[in-house]
Amino acid sequence: MKLIFMRHGIPDFMYGNGKYSGQAKCVGQTNYPLSTAGCRQIERGALALKENNIPQVIYSSPLLRCVQSSCILRPYFDCGIYFAEDLTEIHMGEWENLLFSQIKARYPQEYHRRGYAMGDYCVPGGESFLEVQTRAAALVRQAAADAAADDTILFVTHIGVIRSLLCLCEDRPLAHLFEYSLDYGEYLEVSPSVF
Repeated sequence: MKLIFMRHGIPDFMYGNGKYSGQAKCVGQTNYPLSTAGCRQIERGALALKENNIPQVIYSSPLLRCVQSSCILRPYFDCGIYFAEDLTEIHMGEWENLLFSQIKARYPQEYHRRGYAMGDYCVPGGESFLEVQTRAAALVRQAAADAAADDTILFVTHIGVIRSLLCLCEDRPLAHLFEYSLDYGEYLEVSPSVF
């Protein structure tokens, strides 16, 4: 069995008048669509994935940027798509959709505390990365249990989800989650044995 995690394409919030805005924004569950560039990233990812892996099923976050990414991928593999709430990005509560410069100015103490307790800290009205890891890992375990031994399962999701799962895969504390990087539209394979 193969488990593959793919990050959705770049959403349109990253652009202003067709150019990269350069403004770092705290986006968790805000429902942005893919940008044109994001669609191209997923098409390139599909072509690369098709060279070595043919998924039998796609599990996708139900947020629009992942739904659109999954719908671009599906014709390349002719497989079913299941939309799973447990693959949604971390909910950032009161910080959702603010620029990080605004968060630092409005919530300086909370921002500092979160930096020291990245796994457990929960933004007011939001959730922690530990909660994200717990729900996403449960979904991956169930998907693997439902699949055949030689199946390839593709999970189309968000960087926060992927980072939290990679910490689990490598038995590392969630404090290390920002050491993992995966560009928009890229994917990686993980061992099913850790789930």
